[in-house]
Amino acid sequence: MWLRRLEWATDEQLDRISEIWSTSLRDAWIVQANHGFDQTIVSRAFRYRAQVGVTDACVWVAGEKEGEIQGAMHVFPKGCDIWVSKTAKSAWPTWQDAMDPQVYAWKLREVSPRLDDLYDRACRKYNTTLKESIFLSVIGVDTKAQRRGIGEALMSVLKKEAVKLNTIICLACGEEDTVRWYEKAGFEDVLSDAMDIRGRQGRVHVMLWRASMEGRSTNPRHCSEWSSW
Repeated sequence: MWLRRLEWATDEQLDRISEIWSTSLRDAWIVQANHGFDQTIVSRAFRYRAQVGVTDACVWVAGEKEGEIQGAMHVFPKGCDIWVSKTAKSAWPTWQDAMDPQVYAWKLREVSPRLDDLYDRACRKYNTTLKESIFLSVIGVDTKAQRRGIGEALMSVLKKEAVKLNTIICLACGEEDTVRWYEKAGFEDVLSDAMDIRGRQGRVHVMLWRASMEGRSTNPRHCSEWSSW
């Protein structure tokens, strides 16, 4: 298994990462809701997230062969405010330019505050804050390469970092099958809430992982060491 944290990337690699995220998460309710249920905006957002994430050295990629990108994840490290770039202060959310102004205003007014409240309440259960956790922004695997251990390899390097920093991993998802995948990976479904976004109903699950949930048994087989953030 090939696994690497990117510190630079070609346009082709950035396109590949955003393609994986866009296609593998096409039916992810929370992703679609965050972007006004507009797939064009979702694709543009993921492309920019890949670009800024690589610049911030917060994107990991994996594949079965050297140099082959079949999976990718983007994280916000401990101590960082989510959606704030280390290298481009105005980077998040730059894709607002692709959104209708009314859609963007609605997102800030209706969606973001509710998600922030869920994150805050979930993290308080473990006497911590979202900023003091590692936040998994997005993870995706090429639909043709799923169930081959690529997602697990990406997740294992994230767990290793959480153990080293003595912190938790936090994420949000919506679909029950996704919840079950994370539960199998050792995450706890800490808090969930029903949400109605523009007449489309869904459920948001905030999931947390900490080493004690797996008896601190994190010894990734396919991991490179993380460089210091």
